[in-house]
Amino acid sequence: MFVLWKTRQEILTAMDVLFDTLKKQYDLDQFYVVGIPTACLMFLNDLLPYFQHHDCKIDLAFRKNKQTFEIPKKDKSVLCLVDTVYDTGKTLNTLYETYKNQYESIIGIVCVKRYNSPQPKFPLYSLFEFPKDNWLVGYGLDFEDSDYRWLQHLYYFEN
Repeated sequence: MFVLWKTRQEILTAMDVLFDTLKKQYDLDQFYVVGIPTACLMFLNDLLPYFQHHDCKIDLAFRKNKQTFEIPKKDKSVLCLVDTVYDTGKTLNTLYETYKNQYESIIGIVCVKRYNSPQPKFPLYSLFEFPKDNWLVGYGLDFEDSDYRWLQHLYYFEN
């Protein structure tokens, strides 16, 4: 049994607030926005309109092997890593370590950060902090190869 946690409208409203913050702190024309497949696809799709009037580049990382993603180099100064959830930090922190010498700065944007996640090695902007250990599904997140990934809202499994 899963429980509705955040609606898609709540997510989109939180994006408005996030981009007001980013516009004050960064030159969005210098962004190279890279989504981490496959969980980020729905989140990245909703982020794209915010970048449409900026000269940024947008791409997807591709899986080099089971443990590693590769990101093509672009002529931008800010690498912006996009993922739906930040929990253990392993993926985004590994990408930060791999690419930190190729960009002036690296930031992360995630829809959800777990309350007990380790501190990232880079500035991380999250729309929400999830206060539980329950498994999240929907809005790009899956569970055991189910069809939950395509749900438009974020849910969590009740224990």
